[in-house]
Amino acid sequence: MIYYYILSLLIITLVILAIYYIYTVYTSVPFKNGKNEEHLYYMSYEETVRFLESDEDRYVANLSPIDLYARKVSSKEEYINIIKGEATHFNKGDKLMLDKCTKKADELLRNININTISSESNLDYSKYLNYKDIANIKWVLAITRNDNGGKYEDGLSHTRKHIIFLSQDVLNYSEDEIIKLLIHEKIHIYQRYNEASFKTIIYNMGYAESTDSQEISQDKLKYVRSNPDVNNKIYKNLHTGELMICLYSSDKPKNINDIIIENYAMEHPYEKIAYEISEHIYNIHKIEKYRKI
Repeated sequence: MIYYYILSLLIITLVILAIYYIYTVYTSVPFKNGKNEEHLYYMSYEETVRFLESDEDRYVANLSPIDLYARKVSSKEEYINIIKGEATHFNKGDKLMLDKCTKKADELLRNININTISSESNLDYSKYLNYKDIANIKWVLAITRNDNGGKYEDGLSHTRKHIIFLSQDVLNYSEDEIIKLLIHEKIHIYQRYNEASFKTIIYNMGYAESTDSQEISQDKLKYVRSNPDVNNKIYKNLHTGELMICLYSSDKPKNINDIIIENYAMEHPYEKIAYEISEHIYNIHKIEKYRKI
């Protein structure tokens, strides 16, 4: 009798553990739904509105007064109220295009030749990235409108948490340009969740965080443009002392792109990495593509 009692308890315990495991795995996936649910998810209009309204990553909460002026609003609350009105949904054509482009982006990432890319003089750091890990990151995409008299973040593609935000304008790009952009943004997601690794990578690139108040004054700091794709640190070139920074041109910028910078890759090491690697992959892809014609 005792044997059967113990066996029954063991079976019940295993069933409970199995149910708990299934529940935790299911609920740990941020947005689990629909076709290709394991690797590609299209956020609905309602989900996008909720995310923008909640500002759970506090991106809007951390915007500076000059950031707000560039976005033509007087308060953070006003900006949230406007941008949630820019949310929309992916239509069937959008999904067909992005199904194809995300799949190709992952294929290109998985097939990267480490020896080829790291042999380029400015891309030696690239050997420290795990491209299969980048490819394995789940795609979570949100889309915003390009009408209504304004655009969320001026229509610039960007990431927040694990989400890639695209504007409807992006879907008018060529397939190759969309693939390059998706790789760029996916690298930013990878950076966000591997900050310790990128601290080492950035140092190996010849950059370090600037903490010297003499290098950048508080008065100058107020002109720094917020960018959701990077951390809030300012870096300098260890060899030249030059700062990697993107500043508004004045305290009353016309828009987000009214800035003092010629090369967007020099805004931050994260941008430099994302621009250079996505450009390299894009160029190799074009060469291979047209070689087959």
